[in-house]
Amino acid sequence: MAKASTRQVTCKLCFKGTSVPTSNPPFGSHLICTNCHMPLVSTITREGATPLSVSPEALRRVMGFSGRCLIHAFCPWCSEINYGIVAPAEGRSTPWCEQKEPQNPGSFSLKTDCVHCSKEFYVEWDEAPLPANCALCRLKMQPRERSSVDPRFCTGCAPKLSQVRARRKGDEPPGSELRCVFLAGFSRTPTEREVKALRSLDREIGRAPVAQLMLSGGVPGSRIETAMIAVDLAESAVPKAVGHKVDLKKVSYQFFRNMLLVKIWS
Repeated sequence: MAKASTRQVTCKLCFKGTSVPTSNPPFGSHLICTNCHMPLVSTITREGATPLSVSPEALRRVMGFSGRCLIHAFCPWCSEINYGIVAPAEGRSTPWCEQKEPQNPGSFSLKTDCVHCSKEFYVEWDEAPLPANCALCRLKMQPRERSSVDPRFCTGCAPKLSQVRARRKGDEPPGSELRCVFLAGFSRTPTEREVKALRSLDREIGRAPVAQLMLSGGVPGSRIETAMIAVDLAESAVPKAVGHKVDLKKVSYQFFRNMLLVKIWS
């Protein structure tokens, strides 16, 4: 498995550098300084002493992560506080408790490691702090139908997001020939002039048909959100254009100026 890409940030308390992922960190991981174990994103009380949990809005504004918040939990083994545990967006506003082992088989829990004693413990919610429907197919999920990799998605949809490929200039294509290209503009439909510019700047497109689409909202803030758009296009618009379903492993996506380029390969 490829190692997740990271970037360096500086802790505001000890001024040491530490690595953070460039895309959404997994639930149960710690977004903390590896030197002083304090949260890399924090809000504090008026007295300036105790760090508070971090809202999804603050986490997205500072780090660019989506669908997540940060909570601070006490280790049930050593009683030390573990700052900056990554939890679902509603996790800070839904009642939870720390456990050595999950107490309720039907509850939602996250396994994490104590940064002080290194023992595993669980943060457990009575009600899952997640939307009831899958973020991709929009179908209602039962607890056992949630993906263990990313519980915002069902077990059928989560693998799809890792099948489509993000591409950069110079990367090898996932197929030998382009079947079609979708140029998706945010809040507006791309113009014919932009399609001509795309063909002249991206020589691998050649004579492949280019479809122009408009997407609501702004440019996605995370790789997961971008992959969701690519999968949605591949499974909805693409079959109408090519007459059959496509292999998601032959779908790539990249940004072109302020637009998203989704390529279907064969």
